[in-house]
Amino acid sequence: MNNPIGKNDKTFVFVNLAIDAGYFGIHHGIASLVPVVKNFGYDVRVIQMESDIGEQAFCKQIQELNPSIVGYSYTSLQAKFLKRYSHAIESLPNILQIAGGTGATLNPHIPDTAVSGFVIGEGEMPLNDLLCAMENGNDFAKVKGFVWHKDGKTMATPATRFVEDINALDFPDYTVFDRNVVVYGSPLNINVMISRGCPYKCNFCSNQALRGAYESSRGYSRSLTPDNAILFLEKLRARYPEVEFISFEDDLLIVNKHWFLEFAARYKERIGLSCQLNLRVECVNPEIITALKEINCRVGFLGVESGNELFRREMLNRKHTNQDIIDKTRLIREAGIKLFTFNIVGFPHETKEQMMDTLNLNKQIQPNTGTCTYFYPFPGTELFNICKRDGFLDDIDIENLPSNYNTRPIIPRTDKEKKDCVQVMKKMNAYFEWQNLKHKVSSYKKGHFAVALAFYTACLLGFYVTRRLISHNYQLKIYHFLTNSSLLRPVARLLVNCTR
Repeated sequence: MNNPIGKNDKTFVFVNLAIDAGYFGIHHGIASLVPVVKNFGYDVRVIQMESDIGEQAFCKQIQELNPSIVGYSYTSLQAKFLKRYSHAIESLPNILQIAGGTGATLNPHIPDTAVSGFVIGEGEMPLNDLLCAMENGNDFAKVKGFVWHKDGKTMATPATRFVEDINALDFPDYTVFDRNVVVYGSPLNINVMISRGCPYKCNFCSNQALRGAYESSRGYSRSLTPDNAILFLEKLRARYPEVEFISFEDDLLIVNKHWFLEFAARYKERIGLSCQLNLRVECVNPEIITALKEINCRVGFLGVESGNELFRREMLNRKHTNQDIIDKTRLIREAGIKLFTFNIVGFPHETKEQMMDTLNLNKQIQPNTGTCTYFYPFPGTELFNICKRDGFLDDIDIENLPSNYNTRPIIPRTDKEKKDCVQVMKKMNAYFEWQNLKHKVSSYKKGHFAVALAFYTACLLGFYVTRRLISHNYQLKIYHFLTNSSLLRPVARLLVNCTR
């Protein structure tokens, strides 16, 4: 494939496709690739696509930035936007369009886009090799780790080996993101990842399919050394001294007990900020709980997913029992760590009774709050294959499904099944809102005078009713608007403090 780059400025534009996705903060994949691109002398820009701005506005932004390369990062839910926006700029001269992220790895054969190349797997090595080939004027269609599309033909090269030692990589670069994207919320929060991969193989999760992109996935779950992880956090704190809270967005930071205990000891001594992170039933034990308390972990996020033990084991490939969940969540809550549970309804072959088991198990373990979303069939996962085999996808355009997990159920086929699914989801989220309200009022009783308690209780009730009446997507947009406004940020701080 010939080099299409002409005399454009040496500018690389990353486009984070996250339209109505309900996620705010920096994009970890893009942040990790920025150092690779900068090493070749490119000026790097990022366009955060959190709303559908339209093709004309997008084309205008690209024209103003005048890049030689546009790189999209997207998930499977954003594929329809990739089509639209890539075609919006295909007539602009001398721009190479490439795409990566989980969406590209799970399905690099999306038809009818203007994207030339899709990155398979992690992007550091393929992107470095691509830029090197372009610098030297070589045929970059031979670069490993891409699926190239040209003139209706597809050319795939073997995936590169993932970077086994991520300590050898430069630290992610957050500076290309607006400051209010990096630091946001109340307390002022920064999102961080210091590890990659998850060793578990849940049938609904894209992690299993992402590992499958490589000839061997041995060693796929990796972390920075404790010392390097702390060094990275210290650099972030020096650059963003206003940060008050750290959200660790790693799949499972506690999976290696020895590593985590060593990291926690250094974190307590050298960082000291309150934090939150993901947990898993199999990895929770008294030593981990003690370490979490010592680093002032305020919230633990734990996936229940399904409350029906047999369905969870056989269909989701999650082997722990309901009693395991009950025992481990008790440890979390007794340690004073707030418990947030993840739950999913609308799996293939899931009955209303099985969905209600999920609600009932949550009522038994009494989380502080949580969320319930609809199942999404990620291409390449075991449940996607089951859905395809059993006809659940026959009448579904997988590339034009909702761009988030909250809009509507996808798999239930009959009107009754869809209605049941929606009803259970609403019941579960109403329960989580009530739990959140109840625990917050209880905490205010301990530390506020009667007048202040009445005021905050009124705020909580008003916020609870508002959240019940306004859709999840609009709640997130309102929250993001408030936190991005210096004038209105105090309102956001009040509302979030009332509901955390």
